[in-house]
Amino acid sequence: MGRGGDGPLAVEDPRIEWLRSKTCSSLGIEEEDFNSLVNSEEKLAVFTPFLEGGAEEGTGENQSQLPQPKEPKEVKVAKVEMVKLHLREKVERKNLRARKEKVARHPSRRRRSPPQSTTGGDPSPAPPPKPKAVLKVALHHLPDSVVSKPAVYFLKLDAAARLEEEQMDELVDYGLLSEGPALSVLEEVLSQVYIPMLQLYGSGKPGANQINHDSSSADNSRNELLGNVQKFASQVSHAIQQLTGDIHLNIPNVLIDNLHKAADDYDIVSQLESALAEWTAVLASAIQRESEKVAVGKGPLAEIDFWRERNAALSSLYEQLNLPNVKRMVSVVETGSGDTNLLTSFKSQFGELTKLYVEAKDNVKFLTTLERHFKNISSGTLTQVLESLPSMMNALRMVWIISRHYSDDTRMGSLFERIANEIGDTVAEEIDVKVLFRMPPADATSKIELAKNVLEQWSEVYLKIREKIEISGRDARWEFDRKRLFDRTNYMASICGDLLQMVKVVDDFHKFLGPELKAVTGDSLGIDEVIQRVAAMVEPIENLAFDAFDKRYSSQWQGVDAKFTTDKEQIERATRAFIDTSFKKLRSAEGAFELLQNFKSIKSEGAINRQMMDKFNDILEQFSREIDTTREIFEANKHAPPVTRNQPPVAGAINWMRSLFQRIRKTMNRLTSEEDMLKEEAGHEVQRKYIALAKAMVVFEKHWFTQWRETVDNMAMQHLKQAIIKRETNEHGVSTVVVNFHPDLTRLIRETRYLDRMGFVIPDTALNVTLQEEKYHSVVEGLRSMLEHYHSVIGLCTGVEQNLLAKRLEKLEEILNPGFSPLNWNSLGIPDFVASCNKSINEFNSLVNQVQKNSSIIEKVVHTISVAVVVQEPPVAKSEESANLMDLQEFYEYIEKCRLDSVEELLHKYRTIAPLLGKIEEAVAGTNTARSPQLRAYYYYWERAIFQALNKMVLNGMKAFMGILNSRNARKSGPMGLKPPLFKVQSMLVHPEVVVQPPVTEVTKFLSRLVRNLVECTRPFVRWMDGTCLETPEQHVNNEDDEPVVFTFYWDVAANPAVIKTMLALNHTIQKTIAGVNRFMESWRKQQHLWKQDKNSVLDKFAARIPSCGEFEEKLSRYKKLANEIWEFPKFKDVDFIRISSYSLVASIRD
Repeated sequence: MGRGGDGPLAVEDPRIEWLRSKTCSSLGIEEEDFNSLVNSEEKLAVFTPFLEGGAEEGTGENQSQLPQPKEPKEVKVAKVEMVKLHLREKVERKNLRARKEKVARHPSRRRRSPPQSTTGGDPSPAPPPKPKAVLKVALHHLPDSVVSKPAVYFLKLDAAARLEEEQMDELVDYGLLSEGPALSVLEEVLSQVYIPMLQLYGSGKPGANQINHDSSSADNSRNELLGNVQKFASQVSHAIQQLTGDIHLNIPNVLIDNLHKAADDYDIVSQLESALAEWTAVLASAIQRESEKVAVGKGPLAEIDFWRERNAALSSLYEQLNLPNVKRMVSVVETGSGDTNLLTSFKSQFGELTKLYVEAKDNVKFLTTLERHFKNISSGTLTQVLESLPSMMNALRMVWIISRHYSDDTRMGSLFERIANEIGDTVAEEIDVKVLFRMPPADATSKIELAKNVLEQWSEVYLKIREKIEISGRDARWEFDRKRLFDRTNYMASICGDLLQMVKVVDDFHKFLGPELKAVTGDSLGIDEVIQRVAAMVEPIENLAFDAFDKRYSSQWQGVDAKFTTDKEQIERATRAFIDTSFKKLRSAEGAFELLQNFKSIKSEGAINRQMMDKFNDILEQFSREIDTTREIFEANKHAPPVTRNQPPVAGAINWMRSLFQRIRKTMNRLTSEEDMLKEEAGHEVQRKYIALAKAMVVFEKHWFTQWRETVDNMAMQHLKQAIIKRETNEHGVSTVVVNFHPDLTRLIRETRYLDRMGFVIPDTALNVTLQEEKYHSVVEGLRSMLEHYHSVIGLCTGVEQNLLAKRLEKLEEILNPGFSPLNWNSLGIPDFVASCNKSINEFNSLVNQVQKNSSIIEKVVHTISVAVVVQEPPVAKSEESANLMDLQEFYEYIEKCRLDSVEELLHKYRTIAPLLGKIEEAVAGTNTARSPQLRAYYYYWERAIFQALNKMVLNGMKAFMGILNSRNARKSGPMGLKPPLFKVQSMLVHPEVVVQPPVTEVTKFLSRLVRNLVECTRPFVRWMDGTCLETPEQHVNNEDDEPVVFTFYWDVAANPAVIKTMLALNHTIQKTIAGVNRFMESWRKQQHLWKQDKNSVLDKFAARIPSCGEFEEKLSRYKKLANEIWEFPKFKDVDFIRISSYSLVASIRD
């Protein structure tokens, strides 16, 4: 079968496969259970509207013929297609077990459950077969018959769209609907998600740029939505309580069609009498249980919860007894039963139930209108509580008028008492005296005032509504116990008033004892001490051991308040005394006057403020002293004024004078604003001193500016005619070229700029120079940069390189000559001069870089030669056995091979130096002959460096060889420990002498040759011809058959005293070791009697004596013992770096 719009759906359609996979995984069923839905084309057609799109449920049209909907111009909410697959019988056994467990948890319901039919048989029957899952499919809506069954739903995001395989995950949402009602889930979503979200949104503050009208409108909409959602959540909760009532009556399964026939049927009447008796007992128990219940909690919400719980508990019984069939059953008993007591008892209990139910229902209805207000006062902010009071009180008035239950003074008074307690608890929670004084004063004051307003408004709003009720005259008056309603809140309001006064007092102290007072008096320590006393004043309040809002502790609170007042008065007295002392040593009249002005705006008790306002005379006296001090400073420094950093002399002097005057002028302006101050005698004296000092300063300013104006023009013209660069010689005698821009010109420009800002009229010449400041600055910076580059390039050259580039340096200096003359600061050709110099310097820098690049390579080669390792220590033997040591020949060949390999590598690098010098010659002299006269000294420099490197290489080699030898000497081995010998020799018996193989003379010869070969390392390095970098050719002397002479570094290195001294030291070390070998061999020669005796003659003499067997045994034993002793002798002996192996010698003597 095909797929898509060209034909009916197929079982193999990937989209059907997708639906099968999601359904089976969600419901936990097998694929065979799903296949029953798609095993025919008729059943597959149910899926066509959902998958293909465009058709309504129940249509039989061919999907391929449906017109495709056009795309709308405006975005609309698409119609959602829904496919729901229902599981009818999946876990029947599981449900049965769950019902049994539920009955076991509630034994009171067990007797009311319908009887379970049982069948006889084995007490342990085999488990029933697994129930088969039955699936149903529906489009658009879930049928009512299966609303409690598990279902998987699929939602299309676009109803008209045709679903493709690759779009299923993107365009289809699916999920699982669990079995059972969903009201509890709805309640949780409302209370845990939407209500907190709306409350959180409402707590945010609008931005500064928001329009107040729009913000208010948005807040009103949010509050309205929040109220509606809370109301809806309350209704859902109420519905859940009613639906989940736990009292269920056992109603007989009797269908009454005819009342009289049923009344005549004895069995039916008897069955109904038993049911009625049981109902009466259940009703009595329920009524008794509800009558004993009381509201849990002190707040008004507890009252609402109490009546809702009673309504939920009784509504189920009431509704069951009011079922039509139940009413007919009661009528049958009334007609056919003769038990009047049963009917009377039932009607009595039912009447009591009806009374309680109606009361609970009415109370819930009335209290629900108050729930939003109760929630505000229990969990809202103080602002919300304050806003809720008027509307809540009006709602309470309506309940008082309409409700039968709450029209009673006791019941309504109890509700009012609950509200009062809740308001008190909310305020007590918000106002925490332990942290109140640590908050910003403005926030603390605002919070306390708000709390006090809430507490006061509670009684005021109550009294207003009570007055309205009395004026109307239609309703019963409110005559509730005011002590119970307002005693606590009024006391809390008075405590808030005390706290508010305390916070304001502490805030006034902190404002007064602020930085301004410290700046004026300068006595920071004294002020800090008073601040500490203020902090100590609030500690008893922060550390209260009781609840400040509890009236039981009113006497304790009065003691705390009295102590606070006492501390406040003491601090005020100390502060006034401190102010009197501080004003006597005032340092700033302006600061003191500023402080007085600030005190006008500081709200305080008044005593400190009045005392401060009496200090005007002290301020005038202080200002008079400040004028005198300023006059003394001016007179002492007017001939050599102190100038601030980076200011020129004239402008700096005038600025110094103006800064002095500005200090007293600012204070004088402030004092002038208070006309009453200057009317006194002290004020007139201050004015006289101020005017006299001002006139003296004006004369000073004119004198300095006039003197500068008369000399500035000549000075400017003189310096502008000077050369732009000059030579200077430093203290070390080194001559350098510097920019010749005279400092007076720089000073002139700065003077002009500052004086112009001060408002002086500047001469034309000075003004023109200043206007060209950027030009001069650019020229000076260009010259300075060029000269810095020039000196840096010259500084890069070493002494030998400066000698090498002497001609180029002369040409470079010739380029600088125009800067000495004729160019001056009025010349127009300075930029061209700088450009020409920079070009020549860059060319010279390029040449220096080329030379230094090649010379660095040569330097690396020379360094490699100087640090070359021409002597390498042989590998250390891993065992003490002599077999692992080299013999003399192997040792000699190893050392020589390492030396020759190193020399060959160095020789190859040495021969790369001449080509590099050729490159330098080509760059400097333009030739590549290796014999340029211009580079003669340069060739000599490098040949000398190579000679020193070869000397260092030979000396390092000899020292290394000496170290190798000494590391085997017990006295000179050092901290690294004694190393094994370098090679071994054999001691053996060559009858009749004991000898060493190889001989000692040969050992000496090989070792001496190694020492000489270290100097021979320099023989391959041929010297250069004089004035060149070419190697000297071979020289034939006299006879051509003689070996030609080659001039190498060997002869010079061999003649080096240091080399000769080191060679002698090495040979001395070798000779000491050879002497040790000889001494060891001499020790063996002392035992020569063991092998030089004639054994045959000795034996013949012994035999001639005809010895006994005992003598033979003794003789043999003695010789055996001697042989063993000889064999126990050491098999080898280490003498420094030589090991003497004696194994062969010992074996020969023993044998």
